[in-house]
Amino acid sequence: QLVEQGKLKFTDHLSKFIPEYPKDIADQVTIHDLLTHTSGLEFDDYDPFYYETLKAKNISELLAIQLKYIDYMNEDRRTNFSVLGKFDYSNDNYILLGAIIERITGISYAQYIKDNIFKPAGMPHSIVDNSKLSNHKNRAKGYSHNNADMEFQLGERREAIGSAVCNIIMPAGGIHASVKDLYSYFKAINQHKIINKETKEIIFKKHTTKMSSESTQ
Repeated sequence: QLVEQGKLKFTDHLSKFIPEYPKDIADQVTIHDLLTHTSGLEFDDYDPFYYETLKAKNISELLAIQLKYIDYMNEDRRTNFSVLGKFDYSNDNYILLGAIIERITGISYAQYIKDNIFKPAGMPHSIVDNSKLSNHKNRAKGYSHNNADMEFQLGERREAIGSAVCNIIMPAGGIHASVKDLYSYFKAINQHKIINKETKEIIFKKHTTKMSSESTQ
């Protein structure tokens, strides 16, 4: 949508929107790299980073955590950083995209999604403000064998906590929707209600075929 409005390009670099990000990284990574998980930006192998993200309350805090742990990228990628150029799934890419949405539009990520995705697509039962989720009568609960410290525990499963539950508004797994609303979402894409035909063709085509490891397949 923002590309269609001329507010950004897929070829724009991260440094254009988040100038505080280290220049040697941000001048290389593009919007396209973030969208296709080919940037190489990933931190979740470093436990202090991972546990601190669980405490974040908004996208700005998630961005600050990335900057704090910028030298602890997975596989020592910070040293002589270059764009990975092949697929390696990373939530951290989409945190940056959420921060870019907020900076371009001047509104929160949650508000943008509600106004520009949920409403035009007809998704009345979808939630991006997770503070409204805990008491929702139709909430589907996930289950896990992990405890509050995300350590595996033998025995019966318990209601999921920690990273298995999206506790904040975030662009990487932070939306809850009904099955009917998901159907409405895909129908809205195919009927060009939220993006035009040209944009749909771009995002549906193959962008990368290589993967960084067998584990990503």
